[in-house]
Parts: sequence; structure tokens; C-alpha cells
Amino acid sequence: MESLFFAINFLTILPFEKFSRSIKKEKIKDSVLFFPVVGIIIGLLLSIICLVLRNMFSPLVLSAFIVTILAMLTGGLHLDGFIDSVDGLFGGKNKDDILSIMKDHNVGAFGVIGVVCLLMLKFALIDSLSNDIFLKAVFIMPVLSRSSMSFVLLLTPCSKSNGLGSAFAGERKVVYWLIPILVSYILAILLFGVKGNFITFFVFLFALIIRGYFLRKIGGITGDTMGMLNELVEVFVLFSVILFIKGMS
Repeated sequence: MESLFFAINFLTILPFEKFSRSIKKEKIKDSVLFFPVVGIIIGLLLSIICLVLRNMFSPLVLSAFIVTILAMLTGGLHLDGFIDSVDGLFGGKNKDDILSIMKDHNVGAFGVIGVVCLLMLKFALIDSLSNDIFLKAVFIMPVLSRSSMSFVLLLTPCSKSNGLGSAFAGERKVVYWLIPILVSYILAILLFGVKGNFITFFVFLFALIIRGYFLRKIGGITGDTMGMLNELVEVFVLFSVILFIKGMS
């Protein structure tokens, strides 16, 4: 259970630190397997909040609440990684430049522009969800994004030996990185039926494409690029739900 508590504490602001304070290094690596569970917890919290607020506010305001609460629940962890990654990947000329820029705590123009575009797109996609799929999409979004992080972390080496990503990353046996895929497929099918197959398939395909981009640019992944992956997948999940559920109905 230490690995689960560590995953919850690391990926959210929920107070589980005391349950994982003395966790060993190997248990930290195992916590990657519980990232999908953290996604389920976040999805449930967002769904409950939506149920409470949906009759009080317009869909436009509710969409803004979801984007804000999601950022708050994660302590801005993934958004921070997204900003640093955009700055590095678009501002650096080679691997060393990219990693150096990512490490810099100052926010550059690329990062600011990128995060503004990301949040606007996420907000617009949530607002465009129809009532019949709204709660399902809000729930599955963090599940698939955290599952994608788990999948890529279990499949990819870290580009730095001393970075945050090195505590989690590392190639494992097939059975390990199949776990997030199976969790995602089961939940997507339960929520969306056969169309859940298309959503999950294309989400993980998208994650593999992003993984390939990271490998080409910096030879692996870092903690920052995992934040970027999470944010991009959240947007892609919303896009996929609208495309395959709303667009094909």
C-alpha cells in the first residue's frame, strides 16, 4: 500500500504523505503502477464536484471550474512540467540545451504561450461536451492521462540519471506496462461501450507518438516531459470523446 499512497501524495495535493514518508526506492518505482488508480480518484472527485455544481452554474462556468479544480488537485505539477518542457523543446537546439532550459526555473515566452493555448483548448473542449457524455468524459480524462504516464514511464528510459523522472522511469516486463492499458480499456468500454475501444486505442497511440518525439529530442523522458504528456493526453482524450462518441452518434 505504500506505493499507492506515494502515488496519490506525489500526483495530488491529497494528504497521504504520512503513509509513505519512509518509502524505499524500489517502492517508488512500483508506485508507477498505481498512477491509473490516482487517475480514477481524480476522476471521481471531478465527477462529484460536477454533480454538485452543475445545477448552480452555466456549462461555461462549470467548464472553467473543472479546469481550475483539476489544476488545484494536482498542485499545478503537470502544468509546471508542461511549461518547462515547451520552453526547452522549442527553445533548445540540442539535448543539452533542452535539458538545461527545462531545469531553469524562469518561465520563457514559449512556455507562457503554450500553457495559455493548452488551457483555452481544454476549457473549450470541456464546454463543447454534450450533457449525455459530460460526466463520463470528465471522469475518464484523468484516468487515461495518468494511465498514459504510467505506460510511457514503464516503457522508456530516463534521459537524465539524477532527475525526478529517474525515480520512476525504467523499462519493465510486458506484464507491467499492460496494466495501465487494461485498466483504461475496461473503464472506457464500461462507460462508452464499443466506442471505448477507439478512444483508448488512439489515446495510447498518441502517447506512443509523443514518447517517440521525446526519444528523438532528448533520448528519453524526464519528470517535466511526463507533465507535458499528461496535459497533452487530457486534451486528446476530450477530443477523442467528442470525435468518437458525439461525432459518430
